[in-house]
Amino acid sequence: MNLRIHPVMLFSRLKKFLFLLLLPVATGMIRFFLTGQFPNILLTELALLLALLCYSFLEWKSCRLQTEERGIFICKGFLFRRQAELPRREITSVTLRRSPIDQLCGASSIRFDTEAGGKKRADFELYLWKRDAERLLRELSGEEKRSGTATLPETLFTAFSASRATTGLLLAAPVVKMLGSLAGRAFTDRLYHAF
Repeated sequence: MNLRIHPVMLFSRLKKFLFLLLLPVATGMIRFFLTGQFPNILLTELALLLALLCYSFLEWKSCRLQTEERGIFICKGFLFRRQAELPRREITSVTLRRSPIDQLCGASSIRFDTEAGGKKRADFELYLWKRDAERLLRELSGEEKRSGTATLPETLFTAFSASRATTGLLLAAPVVKMLGSLAGRAFTDRLYHAF
């Protein structure tokens, strides 16, 4: 299955350089509107920013991610191509991350780590559409569908009914403490003795 790379990847590549270019371009534009003079340095910065945007766009368009039975095939890079095959048995962890900006854009950052890779830097990190990233994560973990979630009352009921008395007492302690603060210390002592 071929997975779509999200356009947020364009800006993830540029974030190292964007601040260095946007600040001078913004000050040059403000100077132009205030004084009416167009600074010469602004043209070179605008040209450099445009060149970086074009390179990031070409790099984003050339990036591919394909999953098969054997593993994952990744192809990325425009001038410097990097192709890799990650067999499923060699992938040690897959991390799915969403920043607030990613959530607004509908993107997810997915990171693949192997034993041979470094600890601080991922072997491969790509931006996928949220639905594609979740589907890939389920496929790699072998889940067909997500497990259900329980509400707090269901969890407490299960814990009280299936656990030992000491675990139940530990779970009941915050409730007893809250009731004791409402009803008084004598009530708390009676409740603890009842348990």
